Amino acid sequence: MSRVLALWFPDWPVYVVARRRGWDLLAPAAVVDNHRIHAANAAARGAGVRPGMKERHALGTCPALQVGEVEEDAEATAHEEVLIALEQVAAGVETLRPGLLAFPAAPLARYYGAEERAGELLVDAAAQAGVDCLAGAADDLVTAVWAARQGRSIGPGASAAYLAGLPLRILVAEPSLGCPREMVDVLSQLGIRTLADFTALP
Repeated sequence: MSRVLALWFPDWPVYVVARRRGWDLLAPAAVVDNHRIHAANAAARGAGVRPGMKERHALGTCPALQVGEVEEDAEATAHEEVLIALEQVAAGVETLRPGLLAFPAAPLARYYGAEERAGELLVDAAAQAGVDCLAGAADDLVTAVWAARQGRSIGPGASAAYLAGLPLRILVAEPSLGCPREMVDVLSQLGIRTLADFTALP
């Protein structure tokens, strides 16, 4: 068993564009790719904007929506800035994608005295770089990534119980994990609603 700490930066593509353009980060905002919503922040999602939605439809749903194009180069640059800040706390970072990082938890826990303390220091270092993030920890990488989306630490040996209650759609919540959306769509049509339902299949 190898504990993993993950840092998740919510709505990273939107955050990067919003910061570059001086948008109000609490107002509805989204980035588009090929005239479809690529990512939206919490305020936009609360107003009914969803990834995959046509830009015109999104603006009709939320007229106050701030919209920009995806800026992959800017995302990568901002990501490097965050990595430099985090290097003050931890080495050995693995980039799953810009806005999602993973660290081996054991050496950090030994150095800082506790896994939770290491997570707090990583979040603080990111905040000093002007970026908000959530930390998660678990016995494996995938579970740690999902836990980070909730800002939770899943105790040793508790991953199975935690995973069982997660909705099936969590499988496609993080594109970098590579789960095929078509498979999840078919399972949903078959009435599979949670990961416990999925693992109970023969």
